[in-house]
Amino acid sequence: MTFSEAQKAIYIDFECSAKEIKRPAILGVLRPNRTVTHYVIDPDLADAARAHPDCQAATLSDVLTQLADECRKDETRLVSWSRFEMAVIRAASRVENAAAVLGKAHVNALDVVPKWAATYGAKTEKKKFEARNQLHQFFPIGGYRPDWRYGRAAPASWIRHVRAQMAARDGRYHVNRETRRDWHLLLTYNRHDCLGMRHLVSRATAETEKRRAYLDATYTVRHAGQVVRFKIGARMVALDALVARHDAMRWAHITAWNPGLATLSATENRRRLKALDHVVRERGYTTLPGDGQDDKKQWPAEESLFVIGMAQEEARGLARDFGQWAIVTGQRDQAARLVWCLNQGADPLAVGPTNAPL
Repeated sequence: MTFSEAQKAIYIDFECSAKEIKRPAILGVLRPNRTVTHYVIDPDLADAARAHPDCQAATLSDVLTQLADECRKDETRLVSWSRFEMAVIRAASRVENAAAVLGKAHVNALDVVPKWAATYGAKTEKKKFEARNQLHQFFPIGGYRPDWRYGRAAPASWIRHVRAQMAARDGRYHVNRETRRDWHLLLTYNRHDCLGMRHLVSRATAETEKRRAYLDATYTVRHAGQVVRFKIGARMVALDALVARHDAMRWAHITAWNPGLATLSATENRRRLKALDHVVRERGYTTLPGDGQDDKKQWPAEESLFVIGMAQEEARGLARDFGQWAIVTGQRDQAARLVWCLNQGADPLAVGPTNAPL
């Protein structure tokens, strides 16, 4: 799954009582416009839909048919956490055609997120993370911060409570304060499952693509009419000689272009690189011009600085100040290496002002 697909995907999350595949209570749907709709599927809960503006009472077959049309029309991916949602869809009656379309469009987020989380040292044993209700355990890793605590979440209990209270009132949502509280907690839980899932899948795909781009790129540094090209994982004798001529042992290749996921104008990018060069020189380092280029020409070259003598951690912190996700560093007689600048728990998808003195 690509980052572009993740941004345009539809994210779904069923809430059921005790995994009742044939009796889902609500279906949360997060569409590309980032709005979440809670479809109240259980007819015993239908009257509760009027308690929240984002709720709609609907039949499961109608909602699935609508989702299938949306996926077919726009070639949109349908994402869920684990295989449970597709099991509910396939168990539904009279939706064979819709189920086939949705099955073709479906992406299991567990095939995407745990592999990415492992790069931050997260323990993602398959058995432990098969259950849908483990989604929130990835939120701290991915930097998704819901505005409430998941520790006491009990969606199945909330459903049973609301269902029992409404049954005692002939299916009407004329319920007490505790029941209204549980209903709104259920909707909040469902909303954050959808939003958090989108955040995690988007970050996982974005970082995976960025890593691949960094690893596949060719980097250059220019000095006295000489152009030295190098790649991550390879040692270059010419690069070692260049660093040695400056009586140094280490180096860092840093850019200030296109922070995070932003695509800025060449004028703005060069202004940012000039600011980076000013900071580096104020710290007493020598800089040489360079760039990073995509061998497949899928993205334009980004101008950068080859900083002689700067230690890896200092370079990493400086790059982070300028909104960069990674840098390339090295030492004499060693291969160039990719150094990731993002921290576990950071939110790189929220592209905003950096800490750089621009």
